[in-house]
Amino acid sequence: MPPTTHTNDETDHTVSTATTSYARGELGLEPWVSKRQLSEYLGVSTRWVNRRVVEGMPMLRFGSQPRFKISAVEAWVAQGAEH
Repeated sequence: MPPTTHTNDETDHTVSTATTSYARGELGLEPWVSKRQLSEYLGVSTRWVNRRVVEGMPMLRFGSQPRFKISAVEAWVAQGAEH
């Protein structure tokens, strides 16, 4: 979906806003997902995710909040299944 454009009549500036999407590849970037989103995607509990983080599952903290790339987590899980 193309970005939408809004005009502010008071200042006569044009502001462009892009729609937000979690679809992988729409902008060529994979989004970071929350612990809850990851647990829903994998069909596991958030407690399971917490345990895997302790074991070294890839993640990055944005402030105090952990964020995950689904592709990195899937690769990490698959690697663990091979051992």
